[in-house]
Amino acid sequence: MIKFRTVGEIEIAKNNPVLTHNAAVKNFTVFTKNGISYLIWNEPNGDESYIPDFDIPAGEYLNGFDLSANIGQELVIEAKHVDGTFDSIAAGDTVSLKAAYLVGTPAVAFKAVEKTVLGEKAVIVRIEAAE
Repeated sequence: MIKFRTVGEIEIAKNNPVLTHNAAVKNFTVFTKNGISYLIWNEPNGDESYIPDFDIPAGEYLNGFDLSANIGQELVIEAKHVDGTFDSIAAGDTVSLKAAYLVGTPAVAFKAVEKTVLGEKAVIVRIEAAE
């Protein structure tokens, strides 16, 4: 899972509920379209409620949060989404996501703030403008 660190960050986020893609997209993917990077965060329904990181079929709406509206805010990213080894991440490092959780080239960067364990290993990152 990739999530905002605090509820207040969701309140300032810009949501685009009418994004679509011509291929299936995993939930909790950073999806870039027209130079804007979105965190895809769809609420699961029915049987999907029990599937971690379920696929959203091609053509369905993607609930996308514009990450550029949250520059300076923080995300919690589970280690399974992070490219590389969790143990090698240090504060200040740029954190990359695994290719399975990216669509396009992100228009934002993620800088590690700290590591944590919230049921799963996770890294807390600050959203920054891409260099």
